[in-house]
Amino acid sequence: MRVCLSGVVREERLDKILEAKVRSVVLDYSVVKDLSLDWFEDNRDQFDCIMLEYDLTGAWSRMKYLWGGETDRVLRAIEKHGSLSNAKEHLLSKLDQRVTSYLSFCNNIEGLIDVIWLPFLPNMGCSRWEKLLKSTKIGYTLWSFNEIDTIIHNYSYVGIPSSFDTEVVKVEMKPYIASLKSFGIKTHRWGRVDKETLLTGLFWSASSSNWLSGSKYGVTFEYVGNLKLVTHHGSKGSGKSVRNKLKSKCETLSLDHCLLMSDDRRTVDLWNLSQWEAYSTEANRVGGYWTKREAAVSKDQLPVVNNQTESSLATSSQFGSYLRTCNSCYLSANCPAFEPDNNCRISTTPKVDTPEDVQQLINKVIQIQGERVLFASMSERIQNAGLNPEVSSEMETLTKLMKDAREIASPIGEDEVLIKAKGSGVISRLFGGYGRSGGGSKPSTSERIIDISPMESEDD
Repeated sequence: MRVCLSGVVREERLDKILEAKVRSVVLDYSVVKDLSLDWFEDNRDQFDCIMLEYDLTGAWSRMKYLWGGETDRVLRAIEKHGSLSNAKEHLLSKLDQRVTSYLSFCNNIEGLIDVIWLPFLPNMGCSRWEKLLKSTKIGYTLWSFNEIDTIIHNYSYVGIPSSFDTEVVKVEMKPYIASLKSFGIKTHRWGRVDKETLLTGLFWSASSSNWLSGSKYGVTFEYVGNLKLVTHHGSKGSGKSVRNKLKSKCETLSLDHCLLMSDDRRTVDLWNLSQWEAYSTEANRVGGYWTKREAAVSKDQLPVVNNQTESSLATSSQFGSYLRTCNSCYLSANCPAFEPDNNCRISTTPKVDTPEDVQQLINKVIQIQGERVLFASMSERIQNAGLNPEVSSEMETLTKLMKDAREIASPIGEDEVLIKAKGSGVISRLFGGYGRSGGGSKPSTSERIIDISPMESEDD
């Protein structure tokens, strides 16, 4: 998934983006409208992906009162324009002029950018302006999933607002994965970049402006590897104190650690941008529904993708009929055996008819967990970001599995009796304590008989 940094609404922020060598960015029309065509030609090679948007949030906040309840302000607008609908249309027409100017600018530099996002309004989406621009690079942001059937074949990019819960998005988008693949449509997640979003495999890209919270609220970001971007919040007291440990990393990035400690805005932003860029580089290697399945995995893909492709869990000898369909399966974005409109061909039902089958299944479970431990350990060494607690957790799980496997594989026979006891009692009276450490008596020679015969049942 490609991570694009947004919130670039001022020229100073754009300068920091360039200085930090950020590869993917969402530029707002408020800052790019003053840039020349030459600027885009000179700086295009620095970016892997440039998206353009026009954030109308500020303009919408000044007019949304007309879509609320009946207030004195609304009544004055109705009196002035004759009706509520006329008042709404008057304000929207002002937005139309701004959007027309934005789209005209986009037409002039279309060849130098990757995605042109249609402006989005709450309660209305992008439909008001969808016919004003003819391009193969248009992005349409959904207002409701009810729109998806009508727009999915008309646009190259589909945006999902951050207000949509991730679990809801998973449910709503899964039926359309086959269409997204067939038509080469790319999805974008607005305002939410996290590991959960990344691992869904549903989003080609995502954007966030959280990198700005460092200079605003004293937040410090730190990429620790394993797709984890740790957020140290200033309000909780650790946002700035954690910077004491970042001196060596600052030297690597040619940043003045003293300025970082003194909360210099530029230095703080450049530090956070470097951490977001490191996270973005790793995130970009994780594929999804758009990833092409080839016989030879390219060097840019994670090794885990190749391992999954050659896994014994997906060999042709284990394929069989199954009720799950590929189109609706939650693994369809990454499954090496995915075929649109087909039933699942991977058998996941183990054979446990004999004790040998049980032993083989236990061995397979231990093998799977062992692979996880070794991969996690290798990742910890390669990333060189300190001790990863997840490695210790996986090792503990493997140890517990091996202990449980030993108990399962070594049952007590029907003719054996295993007795564990401490201190005196029946065991001592039967066998004595002779030979135990600390002394002990010889086996009992008492004539007293201890009856341990089975109890008679009522049927005897």
